[in-house]
Amino acid sequence: MSVPPNLVPSMELQNLGGPFVTRTFAESLAPLTLQERYSRDLFVARTPATIADRGDVWWVTMNNALPPGTELDSTLLPMRRAARR
Repeated sequence: MSVPPNLVPSMELQNLGGPFVTRTFAESLAPLTLQERYSRDLFVARTPATIADRGDVWWVTMNNALPPGTELDSTLLPMRRAARR
């Protein structure tokens, strides 16, 4: 998302007190994003997460796992997305 040039000074002033997204918010948002994207019966994100400040972004890493009792065999296959037209 790009900020229109006339709003850049305003955005910079609003963010002077700290980052737009805090470390705590990034840590909370990461598992929510994964839960929204992936079905919980196929994928579980384990917390706590490891968080690294990379300047303009937070890198959030979790120990990801299949749900308990899931066996890796030929019944678990990745989904392919349909080609865009």
